[in-house]
Amino acid sequence: MPLTVLVPGNILQVKFFAYMDPQLGINVVHYKVLSTIGSPTSATVAENLETIQVAAYPPLMANAAATDGVSCQNLSVLPLEEPQLSIAVPTGGSVVGAPMPGQVSGIITKRTGLTGRANRGRMYIPFPGQGDSTSSSEPQPSPSYVTRLNALISLLFGAPIVISTGGDGCTIQPGIYHRATGTFTNGAGGTARSKWATQRRRGDYGRPNVPN
Repeated sequence: MPLTVLVPGNILQVKFFAYMDPQLGINVVHYKVLSTIGSPTSATVAENLETIQVAAYPPLMANAAATDGVSCQNLSVLPLEEPQLSIAVPTGGSVVGAPMPGQVSGIITKRTGLTGRANRGRMYIPFPGQGDSTSSSEPQPSPSYVTRLNALISLLFGAPIVISTGGDGCTIQPGIYHRATGTFTNGAGGTARSKWATQRRRGDYGRPNVPN
């Protein structure tokens, strides 16, 4: 069955995947379609955003980890269509040396310019390397790592993103999707935190979570 063509106002749920044996790391970002040209679909968005993924994620990951593609699902179509997966070309992390424990993550706060917990969100960036952690008694991300986190914010949660494949394309706005009300608040960038966070389900002793 052909995919629904995107139209302005559609809300997209995008997942960015990374993998370090035996755990999968997933970051979720929501986007709103602002405009379209031709006949773009959720598959068009997934393939385009993988190009951004392979530029932004490897500099934040140990070389034992790799990107594992992008999925995009149109939440505005009922019944929901299956998420569309990019044709993943794994790109290894570029931080040389030992990885940090699997549960350790960088952390980004997504912002909208409005107050309240409902108007912000968090992303736990997977699989950093030990070379990006300070050697103090309370290890923290290095200034260089925080700079690279800010680059990721600019690419994924900053200005609207232009998607284009052949004659099909769209412009998508990052933001916060409020499931309870079905509303969307435009994003206004984010903050890279100078501390490590924990995602226990990615831990070395957690249940393995391997790509399908």
